[in-house]
Amino acid sequence: MPRGISLTEFQKGQAIAYRNDGKTIREIADILKIGKSAIAEFLKNLDAHGKREKTGRPRKLTPKEQRNLLRQFKKRGASIPTAQRESGLTHITRQTAFNYVQRSKQLQFKKRKHHPKWTKKHIADRLAWGKKYMSWTTEWTSIIFSDEKRFNLDGPDGFQYYWHCLKQKEQYYSTRQRGSLMVWLAVGFGGRSSLVFIKGRQNHKDYIQQLEAELLPYGSDWGGENWIYQQDGASIHTAEGVKKWLDDNNVQVLPWPAKSPDLNIVENVWAMLVERVYGQGRQYENVKELHESLDSVWNAFCQKDIQNLYDSMPNRVFELIQAGGKKTSY
Repeated sequence: MPRGISLTEFQKGQAIAYRNDGKTIREIADILKIGKSAIAEFLKNLDAHGKREKTGRPRKLTPKEQRNLLRQFKKRGASIPTAQRESGLTHITRQTAFNYVQRSKQLQFKKRKHHPKWTKKHIADRLAWGKKYMSWTTEWTSIIFSDEKRFNLDGPDGFQYYWHCLKQKEQYYSTRQRGSLMVWLAVGFGGRSSLVFIKGRQNHKDYIQQLEAELLPYGSDWGGENWIYQQDGASIHTAEGVKKWLDDNNVQVLPWPAKSPDLNIVENVWAMLVERVYGQGRQYENVKELHESLDSVWNAFCQKDIQNLYDSMPNRVFELIQAGGKKTSY
């Protein structure tokens, strides 16, 4: 019998019986085909046999302390130092805490998703908008979507990570984006604008000039004869001067619920741009370099990718209604 292996209960009973019958340890070992040392160890201390204390370095956290640490992550997705402080475990290193969290298999380190803060009115307006357009299918190809985004030299904005409990819903955050280049674009089923790099603070007159140069000449090519323009509710978009210009030029505008980036396919275009511009953790030394990279990526962008996003619009609206006006997966 290999060294260190305990006797079964039946073998223990046999060994005791043979010993009481006057047999030697060697004789018992030969009969049971078990090593002499195992028989001797057992007969020397019947109660302690097979109950050796485990060797190795003792655990730094008790089971109660481990549960307390994990509870802090589940409550708020806290950082490791914060969780240690809140659970009173500042005596262990950050690496030790990290190891316990990883071994738990209850948490995952992931990026916190973003969506705007909504009031009840925002949610109600989104739901009403969804019901109004729930029957649209191919009609979406007449819409020209637009949006603005800031790009950062060091990488895409909004990188927030946290410890996510796999038994709970994902966390979201709300913030104002920052960056070094503000970019506007418009996309249609049949074409798209160039990237417009906005310098400084834009007013409604600047916006009108932008639409005159980048939208009006191409609207019918991108969205057909009865094309409709989509824009969010930014103050320069809803200024009286802009409204008058749109009316004077017979530009129809799609009513748009406030704080609804998930319904705008340009958000997905931005995501594809970000992936290609900042791929493999790329960063930029200056604005000129970032500007050139954005232009290069956009010029090589496949129109089919944009058309595929149009195909998603009916499902976005359906999902919006299912969610009661709250966030969608887009």
